[in-house]
Amino acid sequence: GTKASAESAEAKVEECERRLLETVSSLRDEAASELRKLVEEHAAHAAETAGVAKLLAATCATLEERALVAHAGCEDELRAFQRQAQAALEQEQTKMKQAEAENELLYSEAAALREETQAARNK
Repeated sequence: GTKASAESAEAKVEECERRLLETVSSLRDEAASELRKLVEEHAAHAAETAGVAKLLAATCATLEERALVAHAGCEDELRAFQRQAQAALEQEQTKMKQAEAENELLYSEAAALREETQAARNK
């Protein structure tokens, strides 16, 4: 009986060991699966973050480009305005010179008329 109960106890121990090994193996598989899932999620999240960073960088570059274009446009407009102002100024200066020349002509004509009038009076 003792031998039988020892064998029975041994069989129970073996059964427990076998179940324990199965449980450990199952837990190991589960943990590996969870870990794989976490790694994949992390990779996806990292890729998403990298994608967002790339998009932001591209957006910044585009905005910078637009700013440069707008700045260049403003400078062009300013130069055009300066050219127009310069042309208008030169036109006004030309008109003033013409007016001055006309005035001088009128003054000399008036002086000549005064002299003629004076000469006529003196006769």
